[in-house]
Amino acid sequence: MKNFIREAEAIKDSVVACRRRLHGFAECGFDLPKTTEFVKNALQNMGYAPKEYGKGGIVCELVSQKNAGSFVLLRADMDALTLPEETRLPFRAENGNMHACGHDMHTAMLLGAAAILKKHENTLPVSVRFAFECAEETLSGAEELRENGVLTGVGAAMMLHVVTAVPFPTGTLLLPPPGISAPAACFFEITVTGKSAHVGEAEKGISALDVALNLYRNMQDAKKKMGEGFFLSVGKWLAGDAPNILPRRAVIEGSFRAKETEKIEAFRSQLLALCASLDGGATARVRFLGSCPPLENNAECLALLSRALPRYGLSLVETHTNDGHAAEDFATLAKECPSVALAIAAGEKERGYEHPLHHPQVLFDEDALPIGAAAYVLGAYSLGEGFLLQTFTK
Repeated sequence: MKNFIREAEAIKDSVVACRRRLHGFAECGFDLPKTTEFVKNALQNMGYAPKEYGKGGIVCELVSQKNAGSFVLLRADMDALTLPEETRLPFRAENGNMHACGHDMHTAMLLGAAAILKKHENTLPVSVRFAFECAEETLSGAEELRENGVLTGVGAAMMLHVVTAVPFPTGTLLLPPPGISAPAACFFEITVTGKSAHVGEAEKGISALDVALNLYRNMQDAKKKMGEGFFLSVGKWLAGDAPNILPRRAVIEGSFRAKETEKIEAFRSQLLALCASLDGGATARVRFLGSCPPLENNAECLALLSRALPRYGLSLVETHTNDGHAAEDFATLAKECPSVALAIAAGEKERGYEHPLHHPQVLFDEDALPIGAAAYVLGAYSLGEGFLLQTFTK
């Protein structure tokens, strides 16, 4: 196998420049006009023919002369968070959004991998499909890709996710154990409608905020009944128009998560029932937004990567627990084909990278970028040679 790590280090400056451009115009959800234009232009300059999939996802391919119809899927997410950035980076976003989850890093790494693989398209063991996804943060983008056929001909898939404030040196790849590594999740929005009145005549109105608070307490009681391993969070409250007006409307937004899909469906039913049971004149309407199943890592894919990546100079640590509550909508794709979700250390806590993901001051070590690009390349070759060729010749 060629020295892809050396090739990745040779293009580090361009990959870093890509990351910084993406970071500066951070965009959210499916509305990523600058981001998608940048990615498409970068791919076209490499010689690819990128296409839009669904609501703005970008997909392109390298077709192997040996196995034209057998694909490894390499996926990166492109969207940011609606979080005002508080770093002092010279390339920081100033539009009220922030790449606080590192998706700019993911996109830049996959663009780097695409540049490297393009140089070796005549020797690819299998074809490679690159997928750049919108709206991962709302757990909606992967389903758009799936519905538009991104898995057609795909026998294995891989993703990378940066992590920071960790005890591992930058560039260390974290390999999860086989099985479920992230829970299923569902986002929700509850709109409570009451009746406005002067606060001095509260008896003439219905405070939507008071109703929403009581509803929240009932939600917490319902959560306890779900038992161990169920997680409920509310991240956004909106209510009221003025300090002397009884709030007519209140909005609660949050998510619930569990590794068991049965608990997800049961709590979905509980929310519907709680909202339908209001009395006293107030109403509540719940909308279920993006969701994803549990993220499952394929044992055979993991075994291949655990052997191949260290052999070619990458540092690898096998993790042994899956206790986190963070969901990942790559799970929507992993549910339908053998897949693996790797993490890559991009900020050692002892070296000053103290803030976690989704923090307005989080920083990422850009030295991880070429290593991540090389990991994507090595993943494509390893999964192609060790897994897909066997699978498609059976």
